[in-house]
Amino acid sequence: MIAKVARTNPWRLALVALLIGLSGCAGLATRLESPRVSLANLQLEEFGVFEQRYRLSLRVQNPNDVELPIAGMEFRLYLNDEEFAHGLSDQRMTLPAFGEQLVEVQVTSGITGILGQIQRLGRGELKTFSYRLAGHVKPLHRALKYPFEYRGEIDLKGSGLRTKD
Repeated sequence: MIAKVARTNPWRLALVALLIGLSGCAGLATRLESPRVSLANLQLEEFGVFEQRYRLSLRVQNPNDVELPIAGMEFRLYLNDEEFAHGLSDQRMTLPAFGEQLVEVQVTSGITGILGQIQRLGRGELKTFSYRLAGHVKPLHRALKYPFEYRGEIDLKGSGLRTKD
């Protein structure tokens, strides 16, 4: 059959060979697990009338058995189910296989996000303070983005910090 295709049109043979080659390469590509990203610390950097800047320490873990070069990240921080701050990082790093790295990034929030949280706290509406960090990691030399989500809460009655991975 291939000989018949080659005799009628050599371009068809080249196309068939290319498709077979590409399907073989797709089978060789390993499916990597998403990196795990958790919030390690939050620190106020600047407090302006319209905008606040915070420094976040993120712990980025690689659950894969191969190193993972990272080109950057995009993320949002939610407090009590409301978007509080957002940020980007173009910090390149290489996560070792089954390794982790602490990354310092900045996020920006608007005044309305913090005022709403303070009002709810002042009215005694909050018994716990929940947070969620969500976004994606962009690996170097790969077309896809790896999503991540990390949750935790602080019990305002004094029993402490809990995380929900």
